[in-house]
Amino acid sequence: MRSRCECRLTVIGSKRDVQRFQASAWEKSLRLRYPDPLELSPCRFVCQFETDNQDGHDLKRLQRLSRSHPGLVLLLDFEAFPT
Repeated sequence: MRSRCECRLTVIGSKRDVQRFQASAWEKSLRLRYPDPLELSPCRFVCQFETDNQDGHDLKRLQRLSRSHPGLVLLLDFEAFPT
């Protein structure tokens, strides 16, 4: 089932790891739309965005992204709306 998700991603880690994450292609990896950075502190990055979710594929993409940044903690809050 397809749904639209409003998401907030919080990334926590060392200053170096957070900066490396921000410079990566994380937006492309998650296939997001309308990114809106909410917090840009040295050890934390928070961004709000929308995605189209198809049967939990967004969580699988987030798992892959998390594995590529092992020094970080990624927290995802989301709300899904059927389309």
